This record gives sequence, structure tokens and C-alpha cells, in this order.
Amino acid sequence: MGIQKMAELIEQGSQHVKTTVGELRDMKKIRLITEALVKINSIENQADDVFDMSIEKLFDSDIDAKELIKRRDIYQVMELVTDKCEDAGNVIESIIIKYA
Repeated sequence: MGIQKMAELIEQGSQHVKTTVGELRDMKKIRLITEALVKINSIENQADDVFDMSIEKLFDSDIDAKELIKRRDIYQVMELVTDKCEDAGNVIESIIIKYA
């Protein structure tokens, strides 16, 4: 199900953000940070695909309007979380560029 996959992607993205933030203290493992940033970007792209597919399936299903709206809202919030992970990654990348 899409919600399960989105949750997995959120967890992965959050872990990579945590890794990059932890490595900013001494900035000695730039390669580790940049690899995590690439993964964050990839995860966000995957989440966009899962979101699009899930919304399409949702509107093709035979559920009532209230349930459809609830699920759509959940998907939107979950997709927003992955966007925020990518935003954090972009900020971290700018810090690296400025101070490396």
C-alpha cells in the first residue's frame, strides 16, 4: 500500500538527514555527507512517484468521498514530509559549500 511505502521513505530520508547533521560538527566526512544528500534527493523523487501512483489509485477506487478525502490528506502530508527532508538536505549542502 502507498501509505506503508511513504512511511518507509520518510524513515529513510529522516535517517539520512540525521546522519548529515551529525557529520556537520567536524565536516571531516564530506563524502559521507554528500552520499547521504544524494540519497535524500533520490528518496524524495521516489516519494513523488509513490504519491502520484497512490493518488491515481485512490481516485480510481470505489471508496466514499469522506474516506477518499482523508486518505488524500494523509498522502499529501506524507509527501510534504519528504519535501522537507529534501529542503533540509539543500540547506546542509549550502553549508558544506560555504564552509568546506
